[in-house]
Amino acid sequence: FGAGPEAERAKYVTFDRGRLYLVNAKARLATLEDIPKTSQNFWERWLGRTHTKTPQELEADLKWRQGELNEESVHRFRILIAETSQEVSGVNVGLTGEPVLEVDEMQQSTTDSTWATLLSLILCGLLFLIGYNHRGRPQKTVVSLLVGLCYTMGYTTLAVGHLNILTITFAPMLIGLAIDFGVHLISRFEEELKQGETAFTAISRAVVNTGQGIFTGCFTTAGAFFAMCLTDFRGIQEMGIITGGGMLICLVPMMTLLPALLLREKGLKRDDSDPRPAALNSNLSTALDWRERTEGFWLKRPWWVLGAGVGISATCAVYALRVSFDYNLLNMQSDGLSSVIFEKKLVEAARVRKNGVSEERAQGVLFGVVMVPTVAEVPAIEAKLKALPTVAGVDSMGHYLNQDATEQLKLIREIRAETRTIHFPEVADGPMDLNSFSQRLWGLQGLLALAADEVRKSAPEEKEL
Repeated sequence: FGAGPEAERAKYVTFDRGRLYLVNAKARLATLEDIPKTSQNFWERWLGRTHTKTPQELEADLKWRQGELNEESVHRFRILIAETSQEVSGVNVGLTGEPVLEVDEMQQSTTDSTWATLLSLILCGLLFLIGYNHRGRPQKTVVSLLVGLCYTMGYTTLAVGHLNILTITFAPMLIGLAIDFGVHLISRFEEELKQGETAFTAISRAVVNTGQGIFTGCFTTAGAFFAMCLTDFRGIQEMGIITGGGMLICLVPMMTLLPALLLREKGLKRDDSDPRPAALNSNLSTALDWRERTEGFWLKRPWWVLGAGVGISATCAVYALRVSFDYNLLNMQSDGLSSVIFEKKLVEAARVRKNGVSEERAQGVLFGVVMVPTVAEVPAIEAKLKALPTVAGVDSMGHYLNQDATEQLKLIREIRAETRTIHFPEVADGPMDLNSFSQRLWGLQGLLALAADEVRKSAPEEKEL
């Protein structure tokens, strides 16, 4: 059906002059009966003990269970929408709302983080391969890094137990940071080999001497991440726990597994009597040749480098003044998600219109409620709210409260007098026949609609009643 009285009688919330119809639905609320009252931590599992959950733990589990119910409802709704679209050709139904956006954003974050992890791992490995002109050592570094990431997954399960929309991005971060351990170690290892040292001596000096800097850098970076645990936001706390612990864990295979893999490389000098560093030195000279030429090109032209640096810095300084803070949370959402598409349709359809012309500011799906002690303060507060650039529109009760309500009160008293003799029977305690109840409601709705039409015809001045 189209817009107009029929849609209003059907109790649809309409947008964009009746071209969009909004139906509200809500998942079942989680209760304490849905979650267990006891729990076990890691050590209690080993000892076979349990403990009663604290109120804070119950509240957290209740929110977690509510999220699961929301996700189940969203999936069920989408199945029903797909079935309806197949049965009714041309129907255009979308699903949006806060629970839907949360489910879609988490799924999108999981997919994006997985691809980002694979891409960062491949790119770091390729850069390592190109920079050192050697296939075996970058591969061994990547293998050691993957072992560290697997350890970090187990640590995350033990320390936190889950991932959220923030902590799911820890893997790309650790790949970019922890691979530096292998870069520094292999650089010192190759430097010692170039000096004619044996493989064991070279790796020993790399671990002992360069290892000091690697350990220091790792612990300082991990300390910075652990400092995030001091915040009040739960997501930031978990990010600090996972990334800080992950840095320390990834250091272990980099300083133990990677040296063992490097010593198993063929063609290395095993002792002082072994005259086999020629092939290695040849590879190193080939790898260093183009890097030395590139570095020499810039070192021989210091004024060019200085001019380029000053120009880039000046450009960045100019554009830095134009950076502003975006208060619109809708701009953080992925444009391709169906829930975001229909959300923006509702926002656009609810745009404030004056004289048929659409204004630039719209009444979005995000709103706030402001209450004042007296009616006299309403105009001043309303004016301040309308002046804010982040407020799209203001709907106030002050207009209705300040006007003369004598006529309305008179009508209300008359209606009350006529309906005073109406008495409803007591509600039965037995089970309700939903089909019969639905038919009665439908009939009552039709009678009320007819009554409203008669009122409009007989007393047009009372149509707002």
